[in-house]
Amino acid sequence: MFGPDDDPTTEQSVFIWKQALEDAWVKAKCQSLDSTLDFTELHLGLYESMKPPRLPRTLWRNDTEMLLVELAARLGDDAAGLTQRLGNKPPGGGYKYGRFAELIKSEEWHSLILTGATRRVYIPQTRREPDTKQFLSIFNMLAQADSPAVSPHGEIQFNWQAVVKHLCAPTHLRPADAEAMGVQPSEIQSCKEIVSEIRDIGVYPPPVLAAMDKFERVAMELDLYD
Repeated sequence: MFGPDDDPTTEQSVFIWKQALEDAWVKAKCQSLDSTLDFTELHLGLYESMKPPRLPRTLWRNDTEMLLVELAARLGDDAAGLTQRLGNKPPGGGYKYGRFAELIKSEEWHSLILTGATRRVYIPQTRREPDTKQFLSIFNMLAQADSPAVSPHGEIQFNWQAVVKHLCAPTHLRPADAEAMGVQPSEIQSCKEIVSEIRDIGVYPPPVLAAMDKFERVAMELDLYD
């Protein structure tokens, strides 16, 4: 947790904001329960789920919150379906059970996460998959997301501006933070260079070409395609 005199990066601030929203959501859900509700051995299955045996009280509380979030994800709450437990802190792995589960577990999603411009700046190319391979995987995912969904409730819509900023506009660490982490910034290929290489090395299905065209258009609108 950051104190009043700290100066967190933009990514750290967004992370803290998300965690605060998730914690507030869990508390609101818990407060909506009947205050007289008591889980006892009379409801054995629920009792065992909500109170794992032989756990300290603090861990029991965390585990209970985790189970509530995962249950909400199973029941279709999209906010719960985007949560991921970090270390021993709740809320838990709702991402494994919501309607985004297949997407978040996919290689294409990992390509999107691992190919962010900030990561490319600080992780040497020798330790990463080729940018063209990762971007092509991302374009395949974006093409599927933009295609008509089989189920009217199964569609996933990406914020294209956020995707473009994530891939093309790095957030630079403060020099002191970079030094403490043992990393140094490096020059990276621009999104324009990567997309041009992808177009040069293959012929792609129309939906993938449409995704690349849309990506280029949004990047130019944001002035991130030089």
